[in-house]
Amino acid sequence: QEDIIVGTPSAGRNHSDTEGIVGMFVNTLAIRSEVKQDETFTQLISRVRKRVLDAFSHQDYPF
Repeated sequence: QEDIIVGTPSAGRNHSDTEGIVGMFVNTLAIRSEVKQDETFTQLISRVRKRVLDAFSHQDYPF
């Protein structure tokens, strides 16, 4: 497969107000990546890293 989507949990506690609160703030992030035959493993990992960081910057929005 060339198109892969992986679900990963995020803590959901990126605000200091939530650090002392008991509860489950977990949100699932869907991270989509394409595996291209003509790219190196290093290029793939670099692209996936950027996608993951972008996804975590939007973790406040529900999936």
